Amino acid sequence: MLSVTYELVPATTSGRRAHFSEARGAVRIEVADGFGAPDLIDDLNRGMQEFLDGARWFQLWRHDIIGRTGGCLSLDIKFSLADLEPGDYVEIRESRGFVSVGIERTATAAQFVRAVNPAVANFLDGGQWFQVYGGEIVDNSHPDSMSTV
Repeated sequence: MLSVTYELVPATTSGRRAHFSEARGAVRIEVADGFGAPDLIDDLNRGMQEFLDGARWFQLWRHDIIGRTGGCLSLDIKFSLADLEPGDYVEIRESRGFVSVGIERTATAAQFVRAVNPAVANFLDGGQWFQVYGGEIVDNSHPDSMSTV
């Protein structure tokens, strides 16, 4: 199974406002408490770009497998400030090779973390993502799914 978990922490491991780490089937993003969405955007985007550059996560879009390198399209994920409906703090949109994560501009780090975790879990349940980790393909097709590559 794949999981992406955002965790509110007093301070991140890296000293940035957002810190990304990867394991088999999982990504963990530490988000520093005490900041607002405008303060988090740059570190979320920088961390995501660095993560994608070194990770082996792929999007399956119809018949195309889209990764960060190779092929004619490079996978990208961007965070941006958004004006969402009252009470909404995160909006995730996906297209071929691109994921947009809109964060309500008035959201605190705590509100963002509470909203993003269920949104990302629902997003991954769509079955369009997989990770190649240690020679295995990990996806959401079965709780302990893997294939050897």
